[in-house]
This record gives sequence, C-alpha cells and structure tokens, in this order.
Amino acid sequence: MDNTLELLGITDSNIKITRFSAESVNGEKRNVIEAREGITATDIARICHCSPSSVIRIIDEAV
Repeated sequence: MDNTLELLGITDSNIKITRFSAESVNGEKRNVIEAREGITATDIARICHCSPSSVIRIIDEAV
C-alpha cells in the first residue's frame, strides 16, 4: 500500500495517488490528493470517512 495512503488512514489499495499536498481554505488546512481517474466525491468521502460535501473539487484531466 502507498505510504501516503497509510498516513492518511486510507485502506483502499485500489487508489493510486499521483501527488499529495496541502492548501489553506478560509484559514483551514485541507489535504489535496491527486489520484488516477475514476474517483468520485462519494468514493473519496467513503475512503476518507467524511461527507461528500467536504470534498472541495475533483479535477478530471485526461493524460
């Protein structure tokens, strides 16, 4: 399993992170996870144990 996934407590080994960073949104630190395509806000919420509304954005970029 990816070390970043382990640090975040994410146990879904199907997710392949391409980049991880953090940003500030209204003074609150937010984790930014860039992963391979096919991930939805609901998927992220499920694996991160949060509400889909807490997912700020998903950028779908074809490579």
